[in-house]
Amino acid sequence: MTAPVFFGTANAQFLEGELAELIEDTRAAAYAQGHLDGVAAGRAQMTEMAQRIEAALRMAAADAEQMRAAMVTEVLQAALTVAEYATGVQPVSDAAVLTERISQALESLDDEKVTISVNPADWDAVASNLQVPPDATINRDPTLQTGEARLRGTWSSVDLTRDAALSVAREVLS
Repeated sequence: MTAPVFFGTANAQFLEGELAELIEDTRAAAYAQGHLDGVAAGRAQMTEMAQRIEAALRMAAADAEQMRAAMVTEVLQAALTVAEYATGVQPVSDAAVLTERISQALESLDDEKVTISVNPADWDAVASNLQVPPDATINRDPTLQTGEARLRGTWSSVDLTRDAALSVAREVLS
């Protein structure tokens, strides 16, 4: 009498030798392939997540840089506003406005003899449009930026430069 064979069970002890070995090899191969597929899928998911995290960090860094740049711009604008308020000076790029400011500054000086210094690029416009008092002279000063001027008298002076405005702003803000 032969031993009964049970079907539908994974218990290899009931199967005959070669068939049991073939089933075990197939099971081992399927397990190994499943393991490799799982590792590959896990790596793909990790790569995707790493890319998402990297993109989010880059976006956050760009947002932070934009916020920093906006803050710096706001602080500088506030400093120039304070400087303008504190000194009545705002650097300008329009020669007509510069001429008007120089004219106002001349009225505030009590000195009879005044030297007005402007950037060489502003000299023609200022010299032709400014009503210069008899004892005043206009000099070209290449150390001044366009839109800046300095007025020096015997006893007093007016500095219409960005550096002067920023210096006052720093003093007021500190």
